[in-house]
Amino acid sequence: MRRSTRFSYLTVFILVFLCLLGCNHRLNGDLTNVPASKVYTVEQLISEFQSNKKGDTELVIAVEGIVHEINNVNDRHTILLEGETASETYVICDMNTNQLNTTEAVKSGDLILVKGLLKGFLKDVIMLNCVVIKTE
Repeated sequence: MRRSTRFSYLTVFILVFLCLLGCNHRLNGDLTNVPASKVYTVEQLISEFQSNKKGDTELVIAVEGIVHEINNVNDRHTILLEGETASETYVICDMNTNQLNTTEAVKSGDLILVKGLLKGFLKDVIMLNCVVIKTE
């Protein structure tokens, strides 16, 4: 009985470890060359989540919006995108670590296109591992 308990713990540990390895590639990989499955405006993306309450997640998408704010806290760079109409809901883009130069060049009010891994919606839409595709 004792041996089967150790085997169970070892099996669970190995499965968790393998899952973390698989997820790490998706969360930290460079999405520059990954095609976006769909292109949204900020308004379209927020509307889809607010009306559907679920939306598709774990997809690489592109979002066009106006830079509301840029945060650089704890070596994480985040861009908040807003739509053209006033709203208190944003698209939070947690930037890939290779985007440091790009985030420093972007300013509030710029219109940009960002590609990233769509994770979900709480009060705001959350995207991870984002890269800037186009700035105007």
